[in-house]
Amino acid sequence: MKRRRIIFAVVIFELLFIIAAAKIWIVKDPVSFDLSDPSLSEEALYSSLSEDGSGGIVLENPAASEYENAEALKYEPAELPRGTYDVTIRYAADADNNYFVISGGEGQIIDAMYAEDLTGWLSSSAGEHVCHIRCTDKTDELRLAIYYWGKGNLSVQEALITQTNADAVWFVIRLVLILGLIDLALVFRKRILQCFSQENYHYAVGIIMLILFSSFPLFAGGIYGGNDTAFHIARIEGLKEAILSGQFPAKMHSTHLYGYGYATGQMYPQLFLYPAAFLRILGLDRVQAHDFLVLFINCLTVLIAYYSFNKIFKNRVLAFTGSVLYSLAPYRILDIYYRDALGEYCAMAGIPLVVWGIYSFVAKDREKEKPAYIALTLGYTIILQSHLLSILFIGLYSIIFGLIFIKRIFNKERLSALLKMTILTVLINLGFIVPCLDYMRLKMNQFYKPIKPHGIEIPQLFTNSMLYETTDLLSKKTAFLKGDVGIDNELPYAIGYALLITSVIFILLIRKEKKNRLLGVIAISFGMINVILSLHVFPWEYFEKNTIIANIQFPWRFLMFAAIAFTVSGCIGTDYMMKRVSPLLTVILVTMTAVYGFVGMTDFLVERVSLKAYIGEAELQSVENLGLINEYLLVDTDPGLYVQRGEKLSASPELVEISDYSKQGTKIQFTCKNKSDAEQNIELPLVMYPGYCAKDGTGRAIPVTYGNNQLMCVVVPPNFSGTVNIWFGGKWYWKLAAVISLTAFIFMVLYCAWVGVRQKQK
Repeated sequence: MKRRRIIFAVVIFELLFIIAAAKIWIVKDPVSFDLSDPSLSEEALYSSLSEDGSGGIVLENPAASEYENAEALKYEPAELPRGTYDVTIRYAADADNNYFVISGGEGQIIDAMYAEDLTGWLSSSAGEHVCHIRCTDKTDELRLAIYYWGKGNLSVQEALITQTNADAVWFVIRLVLILGLIDLALVFRKRILQCFSQENYHYAVGIIMLILFSSFPLFAGGIYGGNDTAFHIARIEGLKEAILSGQFPAKMHSTHLYGYGYATGQMYPQLFLYPAAFLRILGLDRVQAHDFLVLFINCLTVLIAYYSFNKIFKNRVLAFTGSVLYSLAPYRILDIYYRDALGEYCAMAGIPLVVWGIYSFVAKDREKEKPAYIALTLGYTIILQSHLLSILFIGLYSIIFGLIFIKRIFNKERLSALLKMTILTVLINLGFIVPCLDYMRLKMNQFYKPIKPHGIEIPQLFTNSMLYETTDLLSKKTAFLKGDVGIDNELPYAIGYALLITSVIFILLIRKEKKNRLLGVIAISFGMINVILSLHVFPWEYFEKNTIIANIQFPWRFLMFAAIAFTVSGCIGTDYMMKRVSPLLTVILVTMTAVYGFVGMTDFLVERVSLKAYIGEAELQSVENLGLINEYLLVDTDPGLYVQRGEKLSASPELVEISDYSKQGTKIQFTCKNKSDAEQNIELPLVMYPGYCAKDGTGRAIPVTYGNNQLMCVVVPPNFSGTVNIWFGGKWYWKLAAVISLTAFIFMVLYCAWVGVRQKQK
């Protein structure tokens, strides 16, 4: 009873503390400026611009590059204190190509990483655009420029900047998280103290330091604009918008393809994006949510690696060594901080579990132990829910190892465990598998792209830093073509000094050791095979015309499997070395070598003046950021026409009257009146992917079909008058599959908890 009273009192105190802190943090007298006031502008304001040139500047050959020479509207407010602001532009326009730019004063720019959109298009259908920005320091002035495209009419009625309390919201969220962590630490204090007991102290501290160290580029105050940064931030934004529009599980993203919807959520696993999407909903900016996701994946990778290698070697020193070698492997660091290949580095978190699971099935010294089919299930699930290409690779490799060691698997207990693992893996992932297979039946873009030119050169395997020097981090494009350019302008696709040295030690000492010899030989052979597959000299030209193989795209992907293979052989090499040198000294030397390689790769990032990659609405929705080759677009789709079309409804004006149109993500509502005695088609600004639903105000279903350029068409009945609602609701069997997946996962968790309790009782 006394314990409950104490807990109740602590909770009440924390709530009062949060409320008091929030009241102190909230801006009591928010700053607000009416930018439409001519007194705030250095130049005369043009209230209306038109195609004939009256009151504005007309571009004879409109192009984005000419915007800088076409300052049509320019507003300059007084100084802004530190804080968050909404810049609201209210306008009327006939065309969608008018553009706005927000910037700070000279020498005092707005921190772009904290902005929703500093640049973007003014949609003719919206009439209002709100930009959420954050000034991390006092700003002397804020400039707003609106550029007229030279088509139709543009009338700017109002421009406002208003201070908001978004900072206070984020402060409260951080406070709640900190207090929540303190509460969890108090509840589980016995287990935490056990982790930091004299026996476990060094390992616990080492793991925490490894997590923080592998994440230190995140603390530089920004993000390096990697190859896929805009694509994955758009995925997080799309997931957020889909959730807010009522989709759950969220499948259709509206932040790609200029708001017309793109099937990223159906075809690209996104389970690990949900934490970042929920943080965006709570008020974190895009880069903060992205960096939190990277930190979470780093933490997951280190912990899983330590657990898996500890199970394999039954030695905590080797487990820690393995977690160091794997988490700081150059290819993983390259994936995170240079390429921003989110799918791959999420998948890499689950690979050690798969290695441990397969080892438990085939290892001769584990014949008396039960196979770790739960670990194998979790490993496959992490990979499948991260990156489809990686699960295809790992599935193929699993089959190969299974065939090689089929005699060890072919007994009642292991076959039973294998069957349980297969069924459980399928059930847990059914919520993604079913919709994905459903969409694979659609006619989407097919492509053939030569693989060989993207193979790496042998010297790149031994590099430790960028192979080019540039300060233009946002516009620099990595050159992949081979030939005259050699390895100039290439990324450091390296094996890593620590992995190389420890694996070489294994090779040198193998004749004098027997422990784990076979495992080491298999691992190092497997690693070498994957290295060879990644090279430019490999004859990919004889295989790449096969559609399945063409999906590999980049041979360097094989280095992720080389990394785990050389980690295993490196752990065994470290074990052999520890028998000849002090274990502590050996681990220190291996760790320092891995750290040296990590620092060599990341110093290119931290030495630059700014790592802040601004990703605005225009970049997110750009067709260039849909993926490599718009692979999820339906065939015969011209995405370039969507930006010209804008977010409009298209119908015969003589026969159909439309009003009260609104659009939120993939959710559309409007009122219409069909004046004819025949069905009429209304084209919507949405791509016609299966899963959309349309109903009238009474709940009666309205047919949808394909229109021009694969647009969705609503077929309005004769003499119809009323409201039409369109949303992405998915299909009934998708929802059933999601329920089965959730049920299977809960069952697995409860089963593991029950097994744990039973083991403690014994």
